Amino acid sequence: MENSPGMRKWWWGIGLIATAWAAGPGTFAWESTQRVTEQEISLVYSPHSARATLRLLFDAGAVQLAPLCQFQADEPALKPVGWQSAQAVFLGQGVHAPPKYPSSVHPLDFSKPTACNEINNWVSQHTAGHIQSLVTRQDLPASTAVAAVSAVYLKSSWVHPFDPKNTSKQPFFPKGNVEMMNQTGVFALYHDPEFTILEMPYKEGQLVFDCCLPVREDGLSQVRRRLTPGHLETIWGVLEESRLAVQVGLPKFRLQSRLDLLKSLIIPDPISLPGFSIGSTRVDVLVQQANLDVDEFGTVASAATAAVVSRSLPESFVADHPFLFWIRDRSNGTVLFSGQFCGD
Repeated sequence: MENSPGMRKWWWGIGLIATAWAAGPGTFAWESTQRVTEQEISLVYSPHSARATLRLLFDAGAVQLAPLCQFQADEPALKPVGWQSAQAVFLGQGVHAPPKYPSSVHPLDFSKPTACNEINNWVSQHTAGHIQSLVTRQDLPASTAVAAVSAVYLKSSWVHPFDPKNTSKQPFFPKGNVEMMNQTGVFALYHDPEFTILEMPYKEGQLVFDCCLPVREDGLSQVRRRLTPGHLETIWGVLEESRLAVQVGLPKFRLQSRLDLLKSLIIPDPISLPGFSIGSTRVDVLVQQANLDVDEFGTVASAATAAVVSRSLPESFVADHPFLFWIRDRSNGTVLFSGQFCGD
């Protein structure tokens, strides 16, 4: 679809890390994660960040997005416990939000060179400085009409922290070494013929870190293809029933991913935004920045997504080869992060 000369560019940005992994949202979370993690490289992704960005478009009338994201007219609001989120919409001149639009609204002159700074400062403020550059001046031409932004930040401590004295460099398949954190404790553990899932709780709320380690050192893609949202729901439902003494080896790692989600997600083209008095248009850019830092004491995580729219003996669990992971809130079925670690 060609842009008409008078079509205004619409900017949508978001920084969420929470995903409701249930019903419709869960399907989008899993399917989009599968597309993003097709290559065996280390990355962290926030499916809810992408979905929440598109939700803002849906709330402005982009009903074309409903099948992709399984949107429902009235979805219950998430109540974060142990993590923080905030949303804001920046509107250009002559643009007005529809009544009861689910975000705070701020006027912004996109012709100013400092327009991107105002948005980045807001994102930085709501991610404790971990996301400082979500948008650039090139992303926000003077014709930009709307920038919708949401930020989420998590800083959680392990219920059972690792002793840094027990962290040592160990081999990681297929090559290289990692700083491996080690401890022995009682944890929820699930065994499958093809993989094992270890759950490590955080102190805050009911947040947990789930690590899915394939039995085969080269089995990451096979396990990823086999798992489904329903399968994971079943496993997570019974994890607490099996608590065992486990000798844990988990890499200390830091991930920073900038993902071009337009290459991964199939976004309808065209869409319409009648809530903002715009007709046929399309999503031109959908980019996400996500950061994750896992160490002996806990996890720090943040994410931002932007969419540009034109108009016994202890068991042993040693993660010494590529694995999948999720950070989730058991109290409401929210997945905060998903991703995979494949070494350096």
